[in-house]
Amino acid sequence: MLLVAFVAYERRRMRRDGSALLPMPLFADRGFSAGIVTQAAFQGALNAFTLPFIIYLQAALGFGLNLLAFSLGALVGTGAVIPLVPRIGKYLVTAGSALLAAGVLWVFAILGDDWSREHVLEALQASVPVSVAGLAIAAVASLLLPNRHQVQAHLDEARRLAELDAEADAASAATAAPVG
Repeated sequence: MLLVAFVAYERRRMRRDGSALLPMPLFADRGFSAGIVTQAAFQGALNAFTLPFIIYLQAALGFGLNLLAFSLGALVGTGAVIPLVPRIGKYLVTAGSALLAAGVLWVFAILGDDWSREHVLEALQASVPVSVAGLAIAAVASLLLPNRHQVQAHLDEARRLAELDAEADAASAATAAPVG
């Protein structure tokens, strides 16, 4: 229900002044739409793993900010992969996926099956592969969204359409106004 209301509101904003938070004409691009669906599935799967993992680390083992390294890796990775997208392109996603799998497997190899409070050192050692996995997230997501030029082209088209709608509304209001 909220999604329908959001889409309706964004369409109204786009027609009115072309300043929608999420311009609906972007969804006319099949690549963008597929990227959004892929990104949603990817994030859902990732959250299905990380949320229980974080709760287990904090509630059961008493470890605090263990996955902070993941966020820091993603932060650094985003800055690192953006310049690589034009040069490497789609191979970044493959490399990022392999790196993510390697990072997660590395975490499990370090931590093993014995999760006790005495293994704080192993948990801290795991921050390196966790940050590698975070860096890989940026590479995986690098091609799922359109580049700046595609977004600008869609925004320009949306503004042009909004101006045409405004002109049509003004013209119909002028003809509907009573004379005299």
